Amino acid sequence: MNEVPHGNLSKGNNQIQGASFADQIKGDPNFAQQSAKLFGSKPKLYWMGMGKTDFLYQSTVDLRNYWDSQGYKYEYVETEGGHIWRNWRIYLTMFAQKIFK
Repeated sequence: MNEVPHGNLSKGNNQIQGASFADQIKGDPNFAQQSAKLFGSKPKLYWMGMGKTDFLYQSTVDLRNYWDSQGYKYEYVETEGGHIWRNWRIYLTMFAQKIFK
């Protein structure tokens, strides 16, 4: 699979105190370019899993809304619960089946 760095966003350098992730996306001049590069590399699979009560849930909603507005293709699974081991095990099982076909 192709790997494209997510730049400063993944390092937290562009976080704006109290701002939503959607606002941070809009405020980062590199974000659109990084996303275009990521999806322009034509990954065979871009997969995300998220629990409905995960502390990162709203950020993922904002990210998916942006990617959907750009027409980027990815797979997303949403489960009950939060950022917990039970969900990680579920996601690992689902994801492993896709990459080891």
